[in-house]
Amino acid sequence: MAGFTDAQELVVLDYFFHDAATLYVGYSASAGTECADATYARQTIAFDAASSGATTNTAAVTFPAQTAGGNVVECALFEDLSGGAQITDWKALTAGTVALSAGQQFRIPAGDYDLTLD
Repeated sequence: MAGFTDAQELVVLDYFFHDAATLYVGYSASAGTECADATYARQTIAFDAASSGATTNTAAVTFPAQTAGGNVVECALFEDLSGGAQITDWKALTAGTVALSAGQQFRIPAGDYDLTLD
């Protein structure tokens, strides 16, 4: 089966991520399990127009400070603030696990959440 052309990959990325309704990013404290900290909440995330086979977040995303602390190991995108469908697989953090102490916030800098179709 043939894959998408490079041009069609950009169209698909834009349709689902750049032109999409509001998207939410969440993180997991262990592989595939969304964080359960008392103050945790998914955050909105926006993506730029796709180019060079990828799209990336346009602004920094900052989560509420952790109540108890814990690890951040991966992120995923969702269609709703709570519940709703998960629309991407969990993606491991490029820099590896981030350890948060109580009172610390997890932050995704602008341009650090990249999506590709390959």
